Amino acid sequence: MSTALTQTVFNAPYGIDLSGSRIWLRGKFAFLQGATYIAGGLLPNLASGGVLAQLQDASGQNVLIGQYTQPTVGVITAVTSVSSGTTTTIYTVNTPAAGQYVTFSGLTTATALNGQTLLVLTVNAGVSFTVASSVATQGETADTGQFAIVIGPDDMEIHSVAGSGYIYQYNKANATVQVFEVPAAASLSAVEPLQESGSSIPSGVYGDTVHFVATWVRN
Repeated sequence: MSTALTQTVFNAPYGIDLSGSRIWLRGKFAFLQGATYIAGGLLPNLASGGVLAQLQDASGQNVLIGQYTQPTVGVITAVTSVSSGTTTTIYTVNTPAAGQYVTFSGLTTATALNGQTLLVLTVNAGVSFTVASSVATQGETADTGQFAIVIGPDDMEIHSVAGSGYIYQYNKANATVQVFEVPAAASLSAVEPLQESGSSIPSGVYGDTVHFVATWVRN
């Protein structure tokens, strides 16, 4: 799982609200200086396997939120690691989409994957998908286990409270946070969309003050 994006929840009563039909979570994001930015966005540790992580508030106390939804689960039938430390292919008929994150459990051969949350790189629909991993090199080997697609909040609003000029967007399909900026060649006379940040996180981003408000339907 990416460690380039971490979050802190505000202290009560500002950080979490469980009084209504929805869960409201408020806090701030921090981007790690020198970390690599992944196209499609970075995954905050909001959820893994359908259960929210133990998020800490500003005082260091854990803010616990129960399970909010059941993620899609796929059964693994075999695993191939074409090159140690590069990519691993997971065989399953229930393939996720490229760019999503999945959490592994119950594997008996490629046990190094158990408990890991990894980015889906490529997909052969209905057959297999690949992830970056350090599983030892092996040919296609029968395996068991399953994976769960990481599901983020129903909605999230993210903004810079420091007025940095960078735009932060929640990508619900991948449960990630994307960073956008003005293209280098943009001019006042040109109409161009914002572009996603490159492979390095800009200094204006890791030095920014970024707040978020995330919501879920309560079970």
